[in-house]
Amino acid sequence: MPSVPHSDGASPGASASVDCVSLQDVHTTGVWRRSLCDYSRRFKAKVKLQHEGETVIVSQAPHVQAWESSDPMSTGSTVWDSALVLLHFLAQRSELVAGREVLELGAGTGLVGLAAERIFKARRILLTDLPGLCPLLRVNLDLNSFTAGEVRPLLWQEAHCSWLSEGHSFSRVLMSDVLYHEPQYAPLLNVLRVLARSHRGEKPLIVYWAQEAHNPELCRRLVKSLAKEGWGQKLVTRVDDGLGAEIFVCTLTAPTASKRSAVLAQDQEVRGSEAAWRGWQEIGKERQGAGTGQADGATARILELLKGAGTPDTKETVLEYRGQWQPKPNGAETGHGVVPEDWAIEVASENDRRLASFGWAGGAQLCLSNAFRQADELEAQAKDLIESGTCTEDDAAVQCIRTLAKATEEREALMRRQWCDIDFQQGEEANKELLKHLEKDFASQLVKTAVRQAEDEDQSEAPPWYNLKLCTGALRGKVYLSAGSGGDGLAELAGHDDESGRQRWQLESGGTAEAAVSSSRSWYRLRLSGGTTPGRRLLSRGARCLELCEHDDGSGRQRWQVLRGSSGWVLRAAVGCGDPGVGAAALVEAEAAGCCLGATPAGAVSLQAVEAEWEIVGPGGSFQDPLAETSPRPKEPEAEARERDELMEIVERSTSSMDWKAMSEDRMRRVLGQSRNLGTAIDLVGAYLKNYEIDKADRLCARIFPLCLERGGIWHFKLLNFYTTVRMKQSRYQEALEMYKEYETLIKFSPDEAWELYDTVYRNFGWIYTSLHDYDKALEYFERCVDVKKKHGVKAHWFDQWDLGKTHARLSLQQGRPERLEMAGQLIEEALAMHREVEPSDLIMRCKMLNSAGECFSVRGDFCSEQKVAERSWDRAIALHEESYELYMKVLGPSKPLTGWAMEDLAGAYKRRGRLEEAKRLILGALRVECSKDIIKLSSMARLLDAVLELHKETRDLAGLADCQDAINEGLENLQKRRIDRSEAASYAALLQKIAQLLLEYDVANREGAVALLQEALGYLNHLKAPAPAKTASMDSSQKPHPESAAPDGQADAQGERLHIPKAGQQEMQVDPEVLKTSIEEQLQSLRTWHCRSRGTSRPDSEQDIHFEVAGSSRM
Repeated sequence: MPSVPHSDGASPGASASVDCVSLQDVHTTGVWRRSLCDYSRRFKAKVKLQHEGETVIVSQAPHVQAWESSDPMSTGSTVWDSALVLLHFLAQRSELVAGREVLELGAGTGLVGLAAERIFKARRILLTDLPGLCPLLRVNLDLNSFTAGEVRPLLWQEAHCSWLSEGHSFSRVLMSDVLYHEPQYAPLLNVLRVLARSHRGEKPLIVYWAQEAHNPELCRRLVKSLAKEGWGQKLVTRVDDGLGAEIFVCTLTAPTASKRSAVLAQDQEVRGSEAAWRGWQEIGKERQGAGTGQADGATARILELLKGAGTPDTKETVLEYRGQWQPKPNGAETGHGVVPEDWAIEVASENDRRLASFGWAGGAQLCLSNAFRQADELEAQAKDLIESGTCTEDDAAVQCIRTLAKATEEREALMRRQWCDIDFQQGEEANKELLKHLEKDFASQLVKTAVRQAEDEDQSEAPPWYNLKLCTGALRGKVYLSAGSGGDGLAELAGHDDESGRQRWQLESGGTAEAAVSSSRSWYRLRLSGGTTPGRRLLSRGARCLELCEHDDGSGRQRWQVLRGSSGWVLRAAVGCGDPGVGAAALVEAEAAGCCLGATPAGAVSLQAVEAEWEIVGPGGSFQDPLAETSPRPKEPEAEARERDELMEIVERSTSSMDWKAMSEDRMRRVLGQSRNLGTAIDLVGAYLKNYEIDKADRLCARIFPLCLERGGIWHFKLLNFYTTVRMKQSRYQEALEMYKEYETLIKFSPDEAWELYDTVYRNFGWIYTSLHDYDKALEYFERCVDVKKKHGVKAHWFDQWDLGKTHARLSLQQGRPERLEMAGQLIEEALAMHREVEPSDLIMRCKMLNSAGECFSVRGDFCSEQKVAERSWDRAIALHEESYELYMKVLGPSKPLTGWAMEDLAGAYKRRGRLEEAKRLILGALRVECSKDIIKLSSMARLLDAVLELHKETRDLAGLADCQDAINEGLENLQKRRIDRSEAASYAALLQKIAQLLLEYDVANREGAVALLQEALGYLNHLKAPAPAKTASMDSSQKPHPESAAPDGQADAQGERLHIPKAGQQEMQVDPEVLKTSIEEQLQSLRTWHCRSRGTSRPDSEQDIHFEVAGSSRM
């Protein structure tokens, strides 16, 4: 194809020349192949594309001034053959892009995208590439006088947090030569996932991909990964590029929003897929030497399934994805032999499909089935190597892949925030429904892990194995005896059993029962069950360290005595149980005499003179030494009813496929201890906190805390942050402070190195000290938040202004300067305005700020001497509180604590303005919320009862007090099951006195009920602690991160199990027990001597049959 002169008269072959290309030449002559052009035409000349009278011309890199010094052979700044092949395909099917919105990935020069609009009549085109290539794209837009086209930079690896993730309407995506090497695979897969997930258009999203098969296996991997996620694919053309490789064009059809998890739905697609899979098999045969035409095992299985194997009436076999592709029996759901035409291939569970429907919360991103895909793919690769006979489980290649898989899983588990980052703002029912499905998803993952572990154990022919866990002197993250992760043949201590086999030991007996009479002659070899090459599995004493070797050399260095200690087992060097000779082995054994396996203060495994004790436990239970018959055997625990925890509740609520209660404690720990389960559990704690399911969050934290503590590091750090929040919401502020101080010690960076983290830490400390009423200390921390940002050139955040405004208000009241509340309210309102602008969708935080400002103006009005000024302040507060209350009702519903607090605040503002009926309705609602919530506070219940009684008196509606009967009974039961009646006996007695007074105000006919309550209150004051129930559930000390001052109490179920009810803190009221006791005694005396009035004169006839009764404590 000859070059033609450029308009500026430059000669052919010069940098200003133009290389003309006609799409009619493609597939008909060899001259179109740019890979065969000389250097000047290939990389320097402009490229002019002509087709049916339309022309597009693009510059390559050297024609752009900013690129003069760049490499002219840069992959993104030149036109490649695959682009022309893609354009030739589109020329034959121009209707595919005509009138559509088109996006080009890796546009380079932009030739394909520009031709899509100019020649094939696309309605709109967006060219994307790396930021450094965008100047060239803009030059080519101007060169063709495009006004509708647009250029935007796009980093594929960051697509999930880029402008693309916010939603788009492009129905066609073009890309050519975008996959060369392995580093491009994951970013490309990421951007395609984001394109599918964020697609908002009515037309289905289809990608047209042209690729020179530089790496055929990489192309096949991409297509297979997309197919598993619901993408349809079809190979439409293949040509030889003239250099021994091939160029193919395929279509990739993204799953729609309504059927995100469906793939290859119609029989035409299935047949197309069959041809496509065959095409992928054939691409690159010559390069890989696959002259036989045989597909690999996985491809052969897929091809066989897609061919169909049913009756003659069946055209295809439907597949479903259950961890791997499996044939679905034809007619399984219809009762007929023919699959309905509208059937799609099932790739998701029912719960996955339900979760995917919660688009407002993230949709399919919530599903755990897709959360650890990279780790699962690595494990699948290892299994393929084993099943194909290429490798065994002991081969280094398999172990390397599995080590990467475990590391990948742990990383993903630690980074999980998908559930705790959900904005639960869709109303009470929608929030509750989503949380139920999250629990179900977690339960399914737990069950799958348990089943897999049980199957692995059943299928294993290896001897029993044990974990060796250091009991004494263990550091966080340094608990399990393990092979070194570096493959250096050394032993170390790890934080958990990663299931690789490196923390699993077989105890091979080398002694006899007769030899056990002399304990110095009985010994064991400690052999790893896997995770290393076979030559490095036997624990041995080396010259300077503990190492792993292949054989017992008879010297005794691989032999250990296992002796019973006070609380575990002692592993002592079995010196004298072999023949060390006279060389180095003899020196090692002489130094090891009397030494035991233990750990250094730094957490390294070592031999030491001090006896360290180890827990030896495996799937079959704790280790029993058959040789040391004289050693005491550990006493088997009695079959007592085990206390129920949140995991039991989750599994029982969500699935019936496993009896979680029957599972041993060790089994439960191993199931939950898997990285993905532990990471998901922490994520679920965050979701519970956002829904104010504080009891559930507390129980789950208590269950997983020991596991996170064993692992140490980021695991401990992350959970401690959530656990501190739980304690804060339980009003256990002092415990929260101690936890957060520990959290701060785990930070390994200075404020200069991680100022964003310290900004959050300082703010949390400020909130804790605010709750402890140490406002000066709180102010100090809030000021640190501002200072650490200023030091790094960042302005104060709206959060800072809000915190400072609230603290200023509290200090103003504490110092007796209420006039300063006006300024505090203004500061908060300014912060609110900033928040509305930068966080318009964060409605819950907006409500909190509205309440803060409203409180300032309410209290400011109380201290105003002028009535009109006070009323203006109250009206201002009402407007703020009304907006907050309405938003809370919309996004949370009427029963959440935040809504209850908003009700109380708005009721107070209404009362100040004389709107008593409205206030009465709201205060009753606030009482119901307080009495039912997990974080009930005795003092708050008492305060609300006072407000209820006062409002009903002022409105002369004492009969309306009956509306709070159920709430009072629920509140008393709630307080008692948390043992607050015991821990705060005096305050509880004061509450009972208030309830007795309310009974009498309602009707003096309730005198007997009031007397009973007052007598009960007097009993609490006389003894200050009521008798404990006959049965008391106690939490296993190993499961409790911090000692509780009161054991949980609850009603036993049919199996004799109990559900732990976390205690609540900060319940005390300002009560003088002696004064209260005197008051109650006088009231009782008065009631006993007082003759009840006739009811006919105290109440209208229509109300004479109304009785307000409060259940006694015995019922609760």
